Amino acid sequence: MNAHHFGLILQVDATTIDVCVTSPEDTGGLPVTHYELRIQKLPGTKFYGPFTYRSGNRQLKLPYLIPNTFYHLAISAVSDAGRGPNEYIS
Repeated sequence: MNAHHFGLILQVDATTIDVCVTSPEDTGGLPVTHYELRIQKLPGTKFYGPFTYRSGNRQLKLPYLIPNTFYHLAISAVSDAGRGPNEYIS
């Protein structure tokens, strides 16, 4: 899958982030089966996840975050051919 900006943050509060995703334009001919979301607390080096969301669910909710903490998100689309490149959101 080619790189595509498909993550858009909808809402952020002290403990939750809602992200809306759209399917990449180029999926290599195969449908997206699901999305994977990984999260990294900043400063930090390790990503946690993946948290998996079905492709029919365009809104991804990431609850139970720590207030007053910065996070780095990595979202990728997955098909039967494999996982596409990450889209990063900070």
